[in-house]
Amino acid sequence: MARKEASPVGTTAIVSRQGLRVGSIEQSSQESIFAYSANYQPSSLPGGGIATTLPLEAGAFVTPGKSQHPFFANLLPEGFRLEAIRHRRRLAAGDAFGLLLETGADTVGDIEVTTNGKPSIPKETVRSFADVSFQDWLELDLESPSTIAGVQPKLSAARLTFPVRLGGPSLIKLAPARFPGLIENEAAILKLAQRCGIETVRSSVVQDRTGTKALLVARFDRTATGKRHVEDGCQLCNVYPESKYDLRMRDIVEAVRRVSIAPLVDTRRIFEQYLFGWIVGNNDLHAKNFSVVADSNGGLTLSPAYDIVSIFPYPGQTTQMALKLGSKDDAFTRASFQTFFSRYGLTERIINSSVDRIVGKISQSMDIWDELLFDEKVTAKMKTKCQKNLDRLG
Repeated sequence: MARKEASPVGTTAIVSRQGLRVGSIEQSSQESIFAYSANYQPSSLPGGGIATTLPLEAGAFVTPGKSQHPFFANLLPEGFRLEAIRHRRRLAAGDAFGLLLETGADTVGDIEVTTNGKPSIPKETVRSFADVSFQDWLELDLESPSTIAGVQPKLSAARLTFPVRLGGPSLIKLAPARFPGLIENEAAILKLAQRCGIETVRSSVVQDRTGTKALLVARFDRTATGKRHVEDGCQLCNVYPESKYDLRMRDIVEAVRRVSIAPLVDTRRIFEQYLFGWIVGNNDLHAKNFSVVADSNGGLTLSPAYDIVSIFPYPGQTTQMALKLGSKDDAFTRASFQTFFSRYGLTERIINSSVDRIVGKISQSMDIWDELLFDEKVTAKMKTKCQKNLDRLG
């Protein structure tokens, strides 16, 4: 695609990767154009660009109106953070470019979008939470150029997420009173997933000086030496974030397999994350909850599981999975998984091995529901719902 000239009334943003300029975004009243710099050196990603859906050979990408290319649109925060930043910066609804400039200095992954090409300033290192207030931090963070797309509609809209440093780049997750036990919920379900052999983000429950609890989560997109490239399911499928519930598991599996250096291994990991999520009530498992992350050589594999929360304790939440597996979104059996995943190379033996391991570990860990700190009646209901799903799998 030939590069088009931007409107003279346009505004320019510099796009950087790992601190090096790789291109620019020209925004006019008619369109947005992302174009690679003339001296850009091909990356190790498929297509040689800064993302798998932005191949270098295309040169430039034109998006009509005030929208941004889906890759950039998915770098924006969502839910509470999106509305808070928009309100505080007095940005018009639909001003994706303005939001990108406000938040693009510290996105998930290794891409930065700024007006000056300078990387974000590292967060102050925190040695103890005893003398800080999470609420004060949240207020300060909403004034800073950071974006963590970890606030989602439905139950997970309650989670307020912002970056800090504690022995390394981390996220702090807060929860409001209307979803009691949400912090303990995610901590317990993450621990249970690890028992089942599922790789997850590292996390721990922490308290500030007011006694407010939060979940401290280590960022898998950061290392001691820099940033790691990340693309979520919406970015891989080249769709906008509002489509995260419209995709199906077929879309996610095929998108990950297309770019992964270990497609069969990652297919099994996706299967196990989905299976585990259904058993424990992680029904809000949408397209942005699956990501690939680059290794030190640039090879892409499925990221650790993240944003795992059970909806079982909360009234009014659907029992249907956000992403359909074939034509089903609930009441799965072994045959359901065998029918779907066999087309992607998972044999009946592999599927049964994963089911047996995960069912066995969860069955041995039913006391995990006690860690969510609900009353006996709610705890009993959670265990009943979980057991019902376990029984369906035999």
